[in-house]
Amino acid sequence: MGGGGLQIDNDLVERMMKPPAVLRKNMLFVGGEQGGHRAAILLSLVGSVPQSNFGRA
Repeated sequence: MGGGGLQIDNDLVERMMKPPAVLRKNMLFVGGEQGGHRAAILLSLVGSVPQSNFGRA
């Protein structure tokens, strides 16, 4: 603990929690079951891009 390697804030965790909260709010307006299915597919594709190396040189 004397090395100063611990962060005092939790900004990373707060940034990680924001997209699911916004998504919950936006899912109120998908329009129906078929719209929800399309939104789930699209959002899973968009959400998986940061975990892949797609577009990185």
